[in-house]
Amino acid sequence: MTSPFERAAHTARIAAGIVGAPVEQEEGLTEWRSGEEVASIRARVWPAWEQACALSRQAGPVALITHGGPISFLLEELGLAKNVLEQHKRRFDRNNPLPPAGVWKATLPAPGAAWDLQLAFLPEPVKPGAKYAIV
Repeated sequence: MTSPFERAAHTARIAAGIVGAPVEQEEGLTEWRSGEEVASIRARVWPAWEQACALSRQAGPVALITHGGPISFLLEELGLAKNVLEQHKRRFDRNNPLPPAGVWKATLPAPGAAWDLQLAFLPEPVKPGAKYAIV
């Protein structure tokens, strides 16, 4: 499931192509809007999360490709300690809880258990003077 914003949708198409999965755009996963209240974020992001959880129970792992605002909201709602979330937001640019192309993994070990939330992937920074190939 992806935000319809082009940078997220493009990333989703690449990832889906690698694993052979469909891409479903979800308006609820768009970025936080300036001045948007938490109640508004909850009203649009939480249903997308619940839909992803339902799909995961049927089909296995689901990826949500979205933005820092919705990710921050979900991490807090799923039980990540506020001080830990704030540490991540200070670490990365624009008050985001992860860098561009970063990945959080949320796993529910058992019904009724606390969510296991892990920052699972951090892209390596570009090194000045290094040569890179686009493949």
